[in-house]
Amino acid sequence: MRIEGIIPAGPKRVYDAWLDSAQHTSFTGRCVAEITPEVGSEYTALDGNVKGKVQALVPNERIVLSWRHVDFPPEAPDSTVEVLLTAREDGTTGLALVHTGMPEDQALDIERGWVDRYLTPMREYFNALLAIEKKMEARLAKEEEKRAEREAIRQQKLKEKLDAQAEVQRARDRERMAKLAEKEEVRKKAEAERKAKIQARQKELEQKIREKEREHQKKLKEQEKLRLAKERERLAKEKAKEKERLAKEKEKERLLQAKEKERLAKEKEKARLAEQKAQAAAKKAAAAKKATAKKASKAPAKKATKAPAKKAAKAPAKKAAAKTATKAPAKTATAKKTPAKKTPAKKTPAKKTAGKKATAKKAPARKVTKAPAKKAAAAKKPAAKKTPAKKGRR
Repeated sequence: MRIEGIIPAGPKRVYDAWLDSAQHTSFTGRCVAEITPEVGSEYTALDGNVKGKVQALVPNERIVLSWRHVDFPPEAPDSTVEVLLTAREDGTTGLALVHTGMPEDQALDIERGWVDRYLTPMREYFNALLAIEKKMEARLAKEEEKRAEREAIRQQKLKEKLDAQAEVQRARDRERMAKLAEKEEVRKKAEAERKAKIQARQKELEQKIREKEREHQKKLKEQEKLRLAKERERLAKEKAKEKERLAKEKEKERLLQAKEKERLAKEKEKARLAEQKAQAAAKKAAAAKKATAKKASKAPAKKATKAPAKKAAKAPAKKAAAKTATKAPAKTATAKKTPAKKTPAKKTPAKKTAGKKATAKKAPARKVTKAPAKKAAAAKKPAAKKTPAKKGRR
């Protein structure tokens, strides 16, 4: 069995209404129905006269149900109902009911029931909904118009109010800006005066600093002049002291050289006298030797044998004394010659060599050697004291 009809609603709305218990009850003439949009769930319709299960669902297109009426014979199986929904260009839905597996003797009643209980009340239900929706739309449109008018009036009043407030605010802003400009002008004048005062104070400070600097420079110059004068005076004093010291040293040097010359002359004289004595002693020894030789030649043979032994013993002693006497003056003479040559070349070394050579003369006489040693020591001491002090000061 296939039954077709047009429902004044869209496919989605028809699909949702069929699977909703409240709407299914409404579009079947207030016959109670219980159904859910879940595959495998059980449902009831037409006040419990129809039962079955939801077998398949394709949203907004197809609903497949097992369908069994209470008037079916007990041995008869459940029939199958397939609801097909097709969208139309005018916004309505083409509904096709395909019912299979029903008892043949109940086919006419079932067909009448689909038309009377489903198609006709569904059209009435959705037409009523459409009318209600149109009324609601019209009322909503009127309300929207009224709301738009009210909104326009409110916007106009708000605009006027805002314009008035803006004008007041602009006036306030102008007044505030005028006050700010006046304050800014006062501030600028005060700032200019403050800057002028700061600059004047700064110039005054700079002038004072320059004056102080000039005074300080003058003081420094005066101090430098005093220092230089003192330095010149000190240097002059030092030069005078140095000249005086050098003069004293030269005088000491001259005195030492004179003493050294005198000492050397005395030593030469002593050496000459010692040499003369040695020569005289040598002559005496030679004369005595000759005399003894003559006596020995004149004496008898016996005396000649005895006397030579005694004379021979005495003669070597005399010869040794003569040799020592002759040798010592020769050495002293040679020692005296060398300092005489070296002294004129260098003054200070002459003192030292003279002192050393004077010690070599100690052999002839003790008294002669002591005096030169003391003089040499006295000559050495001032020489050691001279140079460090002079060089350090210079």
